[in-house]
Amino acid sequence: MSDELIPFFTYRDLYLKQLNKIDIVVNLPKLRQLGQSVSNWEIRERLKKMLNNIELLEFKVQDSNLEQVSFELVINSAADCRYIIKQLDGVSFRAVGFTEPLIVSATMGKMEFPTRVDWDTYFAENPAMDERNAGERPDTVYIGGLPFEWFKSPIHKAYEETFEQIFSEYGQVLCVDIPQCDPLRKQMDDEISGIRLSSWSFGQDLFFEAYVQFKDYKAFVNAMTALSGKVLVQKTPGSLRETKIKVDFDKTAHLSYRKIKQREVKRAYLDYENAKKPPSIQEVSSSNAEKEETPKSEELAKQLIRAEKRRKNAQKAAQKKYEQLLRKKLKAKLTQRLHSTQRERETGAKALLQYIATLHRERLRKEKLSSMGASELASEYVKERGLPDEESMKEKLLRRQELKLRSRV
Repeated sequence: MSDELIPFFTYRDLYLKQLNKIDIVVNLPKLRQLGQSVSNWEIRERLKKMLNNIELLEFKVQDSNLEQVSFELVINSAADCRYIIKQLDGVSFRAVGFTEPLIVSATMGKMEFPTRVDWDTYFAENPAMDERNAGERPDTVYIGGLPFEWFKSPIHKAYEETFEQIFSEYGQVLCVDIPQCDPLRKQMDDEISGIRLSSWSFGQDLFFEAYVQFKDYKAFVNAMTALSGKVLVQKTPGSLRETKIKVDFDKTAHLSYRKIKQREVKRAYLDYENAKKPPSIQEVSSSNAEKEETPKSEELAKQLIRAEKRRKNAQKAAQKKYEQLLRKKLKAKLTQRLHSTQRERETGAKALLQYIATLHRERLRKEKLSSMGASELASEYVKERGLPDEESMKEKLLRRQELKLRSRV
């Protein structure tokens, strides 16, 4: 198994090892005996017996329904992975409650791990991130669940220096932050502390977490690829010690300029507040040599606090100005919309009145026609069509006769 180890920090005999995932599906027959059932646990135990006591890191139910049961199996040996697939794929076995055998299929699975699409999409679609700024783009790797004991180095006193050396193999490292190495970090707000482990106490807790920021995108991708689906292994004489680690791309902008400055201000404030507390006997004896530095530290803390207040005030003023501008634009749009609505209503009202007047005239005309006699209707018809009436016809005849008489004379 040692031939599967990938060097990580060989000075402390630390290596990475690829995890292997197998997807197992047990197809259940449709015909069952009445009153009989089989549990997922029973099926799982039957499968485990077929594996000849191979060490399994995980073996859990992924999905279960009336047609099939899906399992997810994780092991740390590629050779065992090939053996398990060969042993289980296509095998069938009988179980109580089924009249037909259960058929098993086993295939190589893929470990769940962030991909390039995941982090590119996250930063591109997150309006709170500006990819022009370090820490607000895909450049920081988060690693959690690291044992303190495994990373002690007599060469580098600080764990950050050790991590910078380790991860420089993937590219130039800009910054490393280990929250558990900062005794004031647990007094900071969650949004800037960077603490994601449930509990910790430096010097007592066994595990810590680290943020590693790279200068360029390629180095970040190299590190994520190298850590994808791996466990951390410590090689000791005659044995291997393994621990699972949590690896992800940083989604909190932990090493952005903004968050770093917020931590600096908070740290200065905490130092200032702690300095005002009554010192203990040990602190008094050890602080005599540092009295000259205290005024400078206090002044620096006050300056940082004032700078932070100015920044917040400027931010509030900018936000207020933006809100005023937004309200002004909304008011203008609302006024324009009201005018447009009023014009539409006036036009609609005029059209409605014209329509009502037309209907009224038509109704009056029909009422008038219904009350007329035959002669009146004929006369009305003649008028509407522009035809000559009886009187005009008589008048025309008289004029013609008169013209004839005059012509004879």
